Amino acid sequence: MTRTLVKEAQALGLRVMEGTKVTGFERSGGRIVGLQTWRGSIACGEVILAAGCVSKAMAAHVGVDLPVHNFLARATVLTAPEGLTKERRNVIFSP
Repeated sequence: MTRTLVKEAQALGLRVMEGTKVTGFERSGGRIVGLQTWRGSIACGEVILAAGCVSKAMAAHVGVDLPVHNFLARATVLTAPEGLTKERRNVIFSP
């Protein structure tokens, strides 16, 4: 999914800089006008904060209390036994 979003963003003319760590924000008049990165400063008119579980901490650097709540998610991946037909692949979980 991420690869698709990157391709679509680039097709719209957006510049995607993967592997570039943001180390700070440049502000003027209450707005973010640039980003400080370990590759140097980048001037910008708008910023999209898409840092996943660290978005709340990053937003706090500019005084924004972002309502993001992290929680532990669990996933189970099952493989059907050899010979089981598609019609009989029902899985039931019970305590």
